[in-house]
Amino acid sequence: DKLLFAPVMAHFIMNFRDMNKWVIRFDNNDNEYKSVINGGTIEDETHSRLFLEDWRKLYIDDKLNWKASDVIYWLFISREMECFRKFGIDFMRLCVDDGGDPILRYSHSESGETCGNIFFSRISPIADQVANHLGISLRYFGTFHLNLENGHVWKSEGVFENIELSPDSYKKMATLSKRMFDIFEGIHDSFYNYLSSYVLNGSHPSFFESLPVGKNVAPIYPEFVIEN
Repeated sequence: DKLLFAPVMAHFIMNFRDMNKWVIRFDNNDNEYKSVINGGTIEDETHSRLFLEDWRKLYIDDKLNWKASDVIYWLFISREMECFRKFGIDFMRLCVDDGGDPILRYSHSESGETCGNIFFSRISPIADQVANHLGISLRYFGTFHLNLENGHVWKSEGVFENIELSPDSYKKMATLSKRMFDIFEGIHDSFYNYLSSYVLNGSHPSFFESLPVGKNVAPIYPEFVIEN
């Protein structure tokens, strides 16, 4: 039950593959900086699969007992996931505002990797305990993933450290990095809010069992009405 906050992670984490493949990654590797950034996106692209793998191993489908429409509502309409839909857009906007400069992209990517390392360094010991108790491996939540999250862009050590920045570039880099830290502060706060609202109470979001019939108009989900 300690990992049953996974539903609140689902939107952002399952978008992570596409954000890396289609947004963060450069179209070519025409310099060393782009090559390093692109290599990191190829590794990060695998995280969505690892998350889904752990979801299945933890039988979260059975514990939630959601219908397909419940899942669609939760991901794309629900109030609880509104912040994560925005976080994903804010995350991708960084790759617009860096102007395609790989050095600036490294700055906010490195900040994101730092946040990932902090999160997984806290959650992986718990996940390993759960995995040992259940006799399974949890590659997303556990040590396997932590070993990939060393706090740096994948294989970037020694590539970016000695770059001399102009005052203007330094200011842009600091701004982009701060925005990434703000995104992850919001993400982690939202994880905590879900834990407090549901997991610590031994509950999860639940929805009505059936749709309205005939000419009745009834709420199916909070603030969502189906009309005949």
